[in-house]
Amino acid sequence: MAKMNKVAWIFPCLVWLAVTSVPRVKGGAGVPLPGATGGLTKAQVVDANLKVTARYATRLEVQWEVNSNELIQECLLTIFYGSTQDVRDCLQPSRQTSEKFQDSVFDYTKKYGRNKAVARSSNEEDFAPLSLQTQMKGKDLNYKGDVERKTNFMDQLEEGRENSVVFYNITGLDACTSYDLQLIVVPIGFNTNDTDSYYYRDSLEQENTGPDETLPPKQLSCSISEQNEDIWIFSWQDPMNECPTSKFNVAWTAQSRWSSAVASMSYVTIEHQEQFIDFLAYADYHFAVSADYGDVTSANGSIVCTSPEKAPSAPQNVRATGHDQTSLLVEWDAPVAANGIIKSYVVFMNNSKESISVDVISQDTFYEATGLESCLNYSIEVVAVNGAGYGPPSDMITHLYESGGTSNLEFIVCHVNSSGVYTQWNPIYRDCKESSYEVWYSLYIPWKNETRSDETTVNVNHYDLPATDFYPGTEYNIIVATADFSLESGCAVNSSDTKSSPPSITELSATVSSVYVKWSPPEEANGLIQSYIISLTGDNGQSLHEFVDGSTTQVNVAEKILSGTSYEVEVAAINGFGEGEYSAPKTVTTLPSRS
Repeated sequence: MAKMNKVAWIFPCLVWLAVTSVPRVKGGAGVPLPGATGGLTKAQVVDANLKVTARYATRLEVQWEVNSNELIQECLLTIFYGSTQDVRDCLQPSRQTSEKFQDSVFDYTKKYGRNKAVARSSNEEDFAPLSLQTQMKGKDLNYKGDVERKTNFMDQLEEGRENSVVFYNITGLDACTSYDLQLIVVPIGFNTNDTDSYYYRDSLEQENTGPDETLPPKQLSCSISEQNEDIWIFSWQDPMNECPTSKFNVAWTAQSRWSSAVASMSYVTIEHQEQFIDFLAYADYHFAVSADYGDVTSANGSIVCTSPEKAPSAPQNVRATGHDQTSLLVEWDAPVAANGIIKSYVVFMNNSKESISVDVISQDTFYEATGLESCLNYSIEVVAVNGAGYGPPSDMITHLYESGGTSNLEFIVCHVNSSGVYTQWNPIYRDCKESSYEVWYSLYIPWKNETRSDETTVNVNHYDLPATDFYPGTEYNIIVATADFSLESGCAVNSSDTKSSPPSITELSATVSSVYVKWSPPEEANGLIQSYIISLTGDNGQSLHEFVDGSTTQVNVAEKILSGTSYEVEVAAINGFGEGEYSAPKTVTTLPSRS
């Protein structure tokens, strides 16, 4: 409690007239002590009807009743708080009594033509003058502020007033604190031994001052309801626990963390919490709440809370396509309402034989399924997962998986070796039956300058060209198409050159210093002839080699030819493979030198 002996000044008593029926009794000597009861005196105890009429943070406004036109010698209001007490002199609002009434000394003086007792003690303190203004309303007299005037209890009981209800302000108190009050009002002429004498007495217990209206609500928090996890709660406590607040102003704004959605609201409530069911999921909520005291509003208490995630909505537009001959590609669109951060998806694929579920631990919106059994209908659903758990499944789709049932026909093998040309392509299914295929092929033999072509129908996904159409050093082009010609593909390969057959020497002659050779190309060049080699071996052990372009079939060898020498002549063709077979050797002798 605030140090009551240091109260700066005491608010005046507000008075209005109300006639009472308690008889006035002539008094005698002696005054009851604070805390005394009627059992300690022969005088009568009259109930003063003490009441608290208004509560403020640092003061209480009280009222009591006495007989009209009463002459009062002492008025004491004792305030108890715990083990401490403070005694106020009701007759002198500008003074405060000593802590012990028995230390007081009464000095009877004359004022306003009446006797009045004024309390004096060694620790009295002066207070600031009070400002009052009177206003007559018929027989009632009210006091209001704004005019310089000292007032006291006696001023409220001037002669001629018929109302004896007294208002008194107890100031210098602590906010939101419980006090016990005891009032003793002693008329002039009071005598403790006179059974006809009387005094006024009343008490109140646990009367609370009002709250500090500047303090904001406290202990703001956000939590999920223990009874229902779908309910999110924003709660707060009164600014001062001992002083319940009757009304609060609440305002909030929210910004989603996963979308551009925003929301806001403000309202007045008598509750200490707000329950949210249809809240904006995974959003930053900025809360502000103040205590509403009517004409006064406290400071705001504020807090920022992130609302819980809610289960996401269903993925959209699920679709499935054959990715290649061994897998199925499942794709979908992300949920319209993520309601948080999507952590993963679950793909459910069920057929007549088994149920498959696969976790896609990412935000990817596709899954490539492998190892599926061909020619089965798969029902496919996708579920999104965020921090709140699993959302509802997507619309179910049904897909007939056909191994190799892709939308593209592509060659897997297009190969040639020394014995033939081999091709293979991915199978194409129609209603889980493999399609038949049309095959066209053409070949060009450069070393024969020939072109050939053929076509055939096959029921398997491979084709080997006939051996009769295989030639070395040949260009091959193969085209394959489904029976309905909806898909087709092609490839091209070249067979390698092989060793050519021998040319044939058709003419051979010599002079003193040269040898002339003419030949016909080999019957089976087995590749495009790039050049010819002419080999000459003399009977003297001399060995000569002459190279000519493949388009030439004759040559006159003159370099290093010796006269009178016999030469064995051979010719071979050279293609991509290398030297071919040599022609049958023929012999020619150069002429002798004339010198």
